[in-house]
Amino acid sequence: MIFKQSTHKKNFLRLLSVFCLFGIGYSITSYFPICIDLTADKRYTLHPSTKALLRELQAPIHIDIYLTGDLPIEFKQLQYSLRTLLDQFQGYVRHPIIRSLVDINSLPLEERKAHFKILTEHNIQPTNVYKEQNGERREKLIYPGIIITSNDQKVGGSILKANRMLSLEIMIHQSIENLEYEVASLLARLVQQKPLRIGLIEGHGSPQLSYLHGFLQTLNKQYKLESVTLSNELTDEYAALFMIKPQYSFSESEKYHLDQYIMKGGKVLFFIERLQISMENLSNGKSLALPLDLNLDDLLFRYGVRINQDLIQDLQSGIYPIIVGKMGNQPQLKFLPWPFFPILNHFPEHVITKNMNAVYSQFINSIDPIQVQDIIQTPLLCSSPYSMKTCLPVYINLESLRKPPNTRLYEQGPIPVAYLLEGEFTSLYKHRIPPDRVDSSAFREKSTATKLLVVSSSSLLLNAVSPKDGKPLSWGYDPFLQQHFANPDFVLNVLSYMLADQGMINARYKTMKLRLVNNLKVKNDKLYWQCINIAGPIMLLITIGTIAYVLRKRMIY
Repeated sequence: MIFKQSTHKKNFLRLLSVFCLFGIGYSITSYFPICIDLTADKRYTLHPSTKALLRELQAPIHIDIYLTGDLPIEFKQLQYSLRTLLDQFQGYVRHPIIRSLVDINSLPLEERKAHFKILTEHNIQPTNVYKEQNGERREKLIYPGIIITSNDQKVGGSILKANRMLSLEIMIHQSIENLEYEVASLLARLVQQKPLRIGLIEGHGSPQLSYLHGFLQTLNKQYKLESVTLSNELTDEYAALFMIKPQYSFSESEKYHLDQYIMKGGKVLFFIERLQISMENLSNGKSLALPLDLNLDDLLFRYGVRINQDLIQDLQSGIYPIIVGKMGNQPQLKFLPWPFFPILNHFPEHVITKNMNAVYSQFINSIDPIQVQDIIQTPLLCSSPYSMKTCLPVYINLESLRKPPNTRLYEQGPIPVAYLLEGEFTSLYKHRIPPDRVDSSAFREKSTATKLLVVSSSSLLLNAVSPKDGKPLSWGYDPFLQQHFANPDFVLNVLSYMLADQGMINARYKTMKLRLVNNLKVKNDKLYWQCINIAGPIMLLITIGTIAYVLRKRMIY
């Protein structure tokens, strides 16, 4: 009897020791969370740059999640991925991440208006989702965005970043792949102590500020924009320079200063055209594209590209209103596709354009690469396969929209319209006499490793202006199609790639294998699997009970 009591006591102590070990282990993991990612595509592994950013956060973070409420199943997956990502973030920050779900559709009218204002300020656009379910078409307006607040600082953005010309399932998949980068980019704006200085080259007939309102407003949230001229030597205090739609030629001294800025490792984004088109003449229905000499051809040629004097026409294009008749005394307008407004949706494989929505452009030229030693040339934007080049003289007539295009001519695409150049560039003025009145004492004939972007149209940076009140519209919004395009995303991604070699842009390399459900098979086999799931467990219990009853009866007798 004493032996049995001693055995029971030992078993009890062993069981108590096991519970104590589990308790200690749980306490340790709550302070030092351990996550082992066993997925093949490492979807639950954060990029090192993201981990470093999270360790820099010095205050609690509050996140308002607007993707909530009665959501379609696809958006529930995006919401779940966001919650999982924030749980991963919590393991690397020193302060708590507080989350709040904001269902706008359930709020009173006044509160709803206040939230609408906040979403508009952070360029979070609602998404209208149409879904076929059981023969019925359901329409749902959702807000796929988040607002992050910390130390009275507030940032926000959309988490639905994908190619919107694809199916909803693929859009959500691409957004989940981009999720870490999008959220980490917002958090980076909270810890950024001193924003980088970006120079805008002024003069030479640059666009009016009303057409650059969206561009300036968006970039000022992350960078410090300043106007610069090329009349003097540029310092390396500017992280990058923008050249936007010059209309007059550059002098040799200005080219020299720009060349030497690049030789010092400076980064330049060229948004320029080779043809000049008068929109005032186009309002009369006709316009002639004239050659535009900026005196930059030899500079760009030395760096590795040539912008051609042509215009690209694309069957995948925007629309333009023309008068097709009259109803009484009132002209009748109709929106017709215009190939001179290409929608750029053909992206070569690159981290900048990965999972990106289409880019809207107007009157864009083709670009040819020039073989240059030590320079990597990457086409970032291309026209669709159904496009063509129209060489000089280019006569633009709105009456041509009335006729259906000859599709046999549109077989020259895809045509590159934007190139990323990377490497060590050679100065244009190597083995040349420097221009007059420039200080060439610190001349450099070879650059350090740097990057350039050349885009053959400034329309990617310009926003439309409302004809009613003259107010600028959102950057990337086309009032004719009434759609938002990825023009801001493209520019911000390029800047992130050019200014931070090992930065968060590399989080966009994350790739997850897409496993789509076969909806047709689900529909056809739905009843079969319902019967298996409902009747199967019941039949299994009856079978086990019958066997047990028979065995027990045999043992009794």
